Amino acid sequence: MFKFFQVITGFLLILVVTPQTQIENIVLRKFVESGFFTSYGEAKTFVKNLTWGLIVSFLIFTFILSLAL
Repeated sequence: MFKFFQVITGFLLILVVTPQTQIENIVLRKFVESGFFTSYGEAKTFVKNLTWGLIVSFLIFTFILSLAL
């Protein structure tokens, strides 16, 4: 069960982190254009927290799976 969540978290992490560059941040632009956020700064904070949350989740799942083996 943890392996499934680790794989899903890994794929989400790749989808969020890969298009983030200093010149062009596609993920951030899509969040801003969605209209869900009131400002660019709010969307940027959300993307930053989402990225770090996915990284921490992936590491936690990996650690738990390493203990189970």
